[in-house]
Amino acid sequence: MNQNKHERELPKNRFQQVIEIVRERYFDVITLSIFIFCFSIPILVWIVYVNFAEKAINNLAIFVFIYGPFIPGIMILGLGMAGAFYFAHRLIHVHGASPGNDLISGIRKYYRQFLIIYFFIGILYFLCELNQFWILTNPLFSSEIDGVLLALNWFIFFVFMIIFGYMQTHIIIYQSAIKSLIMNSIRFSFGKLGLNLVIILICFLPFIIYEFVPISIIQWSSLGVAGLFYFSFSPIVFTAYSYDLYDKFINQKQFRNIYRRGLKNENTNFFDKP
Repeated sequence: MNQNKHERELPKNRFQQVIEIVRERYFDVITLSIFIFCFSIPILVWIVYVNFAEKAINNLAIFVFIYGPFIPGIMILGLGMAGAFYFAHRLIHVHGASPGNDLISGIRKYYRQFLIIYFFIGILYFLCELNQFWILTNPLFSSEIDGVLLALNWFIFFVFMIIFGYMQTHIIIYQSAIKSLIMNSIRFSFGKLGLNLVIILICFLPFIIYEFVPISIIQWSSLGVAGLFYFSFSPIVFTAYSYDLYDKFINQKQFRNIYRRGLKNENTNFFDKP
């Protein structure tokens, strides 16, 4: 009787689950986001310094001086994201999540893997900004072609972010060899590339606003939203979305014990209506 009651209270799909998490665990989501915001302080301090220093990026040395420190800063943020993805995992699979405890536990369990992932994310961001700097300061083609090159530059960046996103959720839910981890992440990334891009753009919305809207108050507002909400919301969204795909293509056949865990036992997917 109690089990049937518990089953009726579970959401039907991951999309509904995300909505219920945000509604019912709102303060936990905010609390964790603020915790992770602390891991972004080195990056924010550097951004403030660069803005007040008003250094014009007119040569490679200044570019490296400005964007080089982002790599270790992003790695530090990655420690917080280890806790965020672990918290999201426990929320999605209904394990009784706690912002503080899960943040610490996630860092202890996965700090090595996440430091490596976020090191490569830092390198990727540095190279992406370097490509943009080169295109803008060395116009070899027409403005239209340069615009296409800039768009392609950021398209490649977000494709890699999809791959890294799957790697993070895969690490927490499965125990896999490195080769299997990388290959599965690539397969899932390109298997539904269009939808993946939509999800990753939603998860990176504050970053996109900061990067592409050159209005100071809007940029700082986007960072505030990230600190108060998005640092935990994004891992929850991507975890729910990726777990939905894992249920379809992996768990249903190989890991029945975690298939649709946290959901009603119905054949629905992420975007099915409740």
